[in-house]
Amino acid sequence: MLLVATNRNHLYEIDLSKMDYRRKEEIINSNSLHDAHSGSIIDGVLSLSKSLLFTIGSDRSIQIWNYQTNIEEFKYEFPIEPIMMSVHPNGIFICLGFFDQIQISFYTNENFILFKQFQLFNVQCIEYSHQGHLNIEKSFFLNGHED
Repeated sequence: MLLVATNRNHLYEIDLSKMDYRRKEEIINSNSLHDAHSGSIIDGVLSLSKSLLFTIGSDRSIQIWNYQTNIEEFKYEFPIEPIMMSVHPNGIFICLGFFDQIQISFYTNENFILFKQFQLFNVQCIEYSHQGHLNIEKSFFLNGHED
């Protein structure tokens, strides 16, 4: 499967496994995920265990899609814009990076609940390990020279 985000804030899902590669004129069938973000899409993460696509956008929201049914399952708007995201392999815990903090939340079909919050500045990357027992944050501080 190939997920494509356009500059008009649309998401398309293309199933490459059903293509006939011998036919050049084969038309690729794509499904549109409607009601995407009103601003640009910042990050997207797939959860294979739950068949979910998580996206965050400049509209300060997270949207959770079921990529098998192409239906939005959940949407939540934050007071500030998230800048990065990582999803636990079980598809329940979500680590979100903001300008000055990291939040670990979990979601149910009806709610988005804050689990832990850490004050960290200049975080550039967050990622869960493949087994989900570790969460790594990378930050970089540049100190000036002293005279």
